[in-house]
Amino acid sequence: MGEHTTWLDLLPGFQSLQEFLRQYFGRSWSNSFLQKQEHFTLVPVFMSLFVFLIILMVSLRYRKISEDPSFIIPGKKVNFLNITDFILHNLENLTYDISGDRDLTREIFPLIVTIFLFIFTGSMLGMMPGFLPPNSTLQLNLAMALFVFFYTHYLGIKKHSWRYVKQFTGSNIMLAPLMLPIEILSHLSRPLSLTVRLLGNLFAEHKVMAIFTALFPLLLPIPFLFLGILTALIQSLVFMMLSVVYFSLATAEEH
Repeated sequence: MGEHTTWLDLLPGFQSLQEFLRQYFGRSWSNSFLQKQEHFTLVPVFMSLFVFLIILMVSLRYRKISEDPSFIIPGKKVNFLNITDFILHNLENLTYDISGDRDLTREIFPLIVTIFLFIFTGSMLGMMPGFLPPNSTLQLNLAMALFVFFYTHYLGIKKHSWRYVKQFTGSNIMLAPLMLPIEILSHLSRPLSLTVRLLGNLFAEHKVMAIFTALFPLLLPIPFLFLGILTALIQSLVFMMLSVVYFSLATAEEH
């Protein structure tokens, strides 16, 4: 690689994405958006580990409280157990409403709720001064999207075995040469869509908050703080729901 070339330059379509961002956002914004640098930084890695530890501590706390016999019947007052139960119950219902399969919901729900909590917690952490949201980097979002991509096909192969190929070729063997490249491109576009959507929205939201906080550090940033919370919630739900849709399509009986 050249003097100013990074591993990102080797990704298919990266140069086109970079030129597009430079055209519409300017050179400095595009470089910041893509986190292009000569040396790999470990800051997103440490921030991801920190978010993971937060989720782990909350999970262990919830498990300890929920296993206590005195908490079988929730209390009337709002507490940690009630809030956690409310969030998990609604996320599970949402997953089942999308998939329509109770067994699939039970299998993928631990992964789905982890994805939701990771994105949302990281975005909330990024609103605090001195913290960098882990999802504001291309590398981490691409890694999450690729994990969803490979896990999707794992579920499809696990459910249908060799018959999973029909999803790419169709039931009519005569149309297979036409359907195969179309389906491959469609599946390859999924991780790119997940990555760019999450990265773009969180990047724009944090840029807006940083600008208005620097210009008006007292009262004006408060509405944008609620906007940031809403953006984090929506983007977490969108990434989660699209993942469930991909899992459901891979395990559907009819292809």
